Amino acid sequence: MYLRLNNCVSLFSVVLFFFCTTIYGQNSAKGYAKIIVEKLASDEFSGRGYVNNGLEKSAKLIEEQFIKNGIKPVHGSYRQEFEYPINIIKSSEVKLNSKVLTFGRDYLLSANSPSLKGTFEPEEFNINTIDSAFVYGENFLIGNELNRIEKISNTILFPPKKFPENYTDETTSAQELYEQLPFGIINNTISNKFKVCIDYKNKLTHNLAPYQSEKVGITLLNDNSIKRIKNLELDIKTEFNPNFKTSNIIGKLDGSIEKDSIVIISAHYDHLGKVNNSVFSGANDNASGIALLLSLAKYFSTKKTNKYTLVFCAFSGEEVGLKGSQHFVNNPPVDLEKITMVLNFDIVGTGDEGIQVVNGRKHLDKFNALVDVNVKHNLVKQIKIRGEACNSDHCPFDKKGIPAFFTYTLGGAPYYHDLDDKSKALSLSKFDEVFMLFSKYIENL
Repeated sequence: MYLRLNNCVSLFSVVLFFFCTTIYGQNSAKGYAKIIVEKLASDEFSGRGYVNNGLEKSAKLIEEQFIKNGIKPVHGSYRQEFEYPINIIKSSEVKLNSKVLTFGRDYLLSANSPSLKGTFEPEEFNINTIDSAFVYGENFLIGNELNRIEKISNTILFPPKKFPENYTDETTSAQELYEQLPFGIINNTISNKFKVCIDYKNKLTHNLAPYQSEKVGITLLNDNSIKRIKNLELDIKTEFNPNFKTSNIIGKLDGSIEKDSIVIISAHYDHLGKVNNSVFSGANDNASGIALLLSLAKYFSTKKTNKYTLVFCAFSGEEVGLKGSQHFVNNPPVDLEKITMVLNFDIVGTGDEGIQVVNGRKHLDKFNALVDVNVKHNLVKQIKIRGEACNSDHCPFDKKGIPAFFTYTLGGAPYYHDLDDKSKALSLSKFDEVFMLFSKYIENL
């Protein structure tokens, strides 16, 4: 912005005021966000999941921040209660060749695993059958190999293997087929006689499941620490809850001009929880998104510069399949036809390489307006555009025909659904810039 002033004193005063105001705003936004992230990602909240009341503790914190920052409930309560099914891993003891393994470091269970206790002797799948299927077309050998193992063991082991990239047919590749076999066994689409299925991955990525299988799936970290498995000892306790109760936390701030038009600002507050002493803290996913939501709520409750009414939605159940946002659109506490825009934030704790906007191609005019704000104020390195993807809480709104963006940051630490997504590993390096970008974008809507 260029200002023509009458003298240098005036120019210096304006520049100094602008500089101090900007820096103070940035520091306060990032400072507040750091407090929120550290709290939500602390061991006290047990990974914001299904043990030690982690989800409820998180919900209460968000409610308290809404109250403190003057965000009002939509219909007398901040809570939109709902329920969904969830398989909860209460505890998991795994020993391989008498070595005790650590959940999340050495192995993971498939999220739909049942309880199981006992000692097992895995039988290794012959990977040469995959080679034969793709080199010689002898697909029947795969079925024969599964039948062979079923007759001698209730535990199947798929050893680590990287197949040549040219091992393909009209429908799949050897690598894809091999990696699909464990999934098919665990979910009874291939065989129903095994009790345990073991495979390997180069990275352990934890997930949740809204159902329970009849088989235990174990994924081992492929780090070559265990060459051959002679015996497997398990003591796994899980609990399937068909009606787990939780709440979306929703508040609003009336618009200064068009109160009947609504902009939704959303982020999910749930994560993967805790198994044994392994806490999936979810600092970036998605304590960072909640921190941005609360920072925007705090800013606009003070500045009152939002033309439209802002509805702040902290969704639960995202990690189980967008349960909270789906419940919102199916049981809307506000008129969906009055929603002009949804801004959903999920994994926004970095930003060294800019941001990515899902649905940007679908709503090009709104995306270009965001880019214009960034160009004008020189905030983030780049704003990359994506098409449609149903991978966060924007999706249920999008399916209702409501313009919805899902924004995540680029660069920084790659931790995702693992034990290393901690607050100490999250830089929040460009949080101020991302915060300023969207605060100005909302003011310009």
